[in-house]
Amino acid sequence: LGPDNYGILSIVESILSILIAVSAVGLDPIVIKSLKMKKYGDDVVLGTAFLFKLIASILTLFFCLIVIEFFVEDTNIKLGTYVLFPAIIFSSFNVVDYYYQYKVQSKYPVYARFFSFLFSTLLKLIVIIYALNWTYLFYIILFDQLFITLSYIYIRPSCIDFTKIKFSKRLANNFLSASFYLTISAISIIFLSRTDQIMIKSMLTNFDLGNYSASQKIVEVSYIIPTILMSSILPKIIEKLNSGIEEQNLFLARLFKIVVLSSIIVSALIFLSSDALILLIFGNKFTLSSKLLRIYSFCIIFYSIKVSFQQVLYAKGLEKNIMFQSIFTFI
Repeated sequence: LGPDNYGILSIVESILSILIAVSAVGLDPIVIKSLKMKKYGDDVVLGTAFLFKLIASILTLFFCLIVIEFFVEDTNIKLGTYVLFPAIIFSSFNVVDYYYQYKVQSKYPVYARFFSFLFSTLLKLIVIIYALNWTYLFYIILFDQLFITLSYIYIRPSCIDFTKIKFSKRLANNFLSASFYLTISAISIIFLSRTDQIMIKSMLTNFDLGNYSASQKIVEVSYIIPTILMSSILPKIIEKLNSGIEEQNLFLARLFKIVVLSSIIVSALIFLSSDALILLIFGNKFTLSSKLLRIYSFCIIFYSIKVSFQQVLYAKGLEKNIMFQSIFTFI
């Protein structure tokens, strides 16, 4: 692609990330907590969450259509955004993932994401090998999201049937009140992580944006480790935080030691191998990226601590605290 086209691709992926985060309305930990509390049946919790997310996705989609049409001039960015719009609707089906996180059986969603990644990577290789128009990558990203959605439908548990959704108005109201803080928080976090790209696109060039995005991409891949770890053990955190104070403190001390130590190791490895990583993954057109990557690698430590801390706040029902933290950070 080169730095210029890669910069445009990164902006489109950033827009998609923002839209999916907004349409998720911060439901992830709330749904898992509701499943754990057992006040409603699993089918009611998942059905209500699905309809809630679907409505939020449609509203987000219409709002974004207006913004893109009137405020974005770059034709490639417009094309990519329009192509990826359906992915926002597809994201509603990841309520299946919530169920398996609650059951601490994340292997099924992991398999789905792995095979999706495998197929989409093969398609990307075809585009590269046959020198097809690089904008085909937008359609491959959409296919990736579609494949994951179909996989979720296939592996869905028996307690959820997408053709016969069970809905609770009372539970939906609970989701709405609890998700308000988390939605504001999620929007703040996503804008915080993408505003840099938007600023570079506006103030500098696509070449600069491409180099910056290359370093950012490598670090963000490493973010998957603490995110998956904390998401998979959220039910365990909720369980431990309902136990005695001494047991709570012991569990949290061990948890944060593991998180901090592992993140320092990953950060150090990326820092020391930045030149080789950029050359291997992106090529010699992105030599500027290795200098940026060395600075960016330190973010891994702070991100890991933040994700862990926020999951503890989720478990304690302190969503308002997360919202204020995210807003102040964004400002």
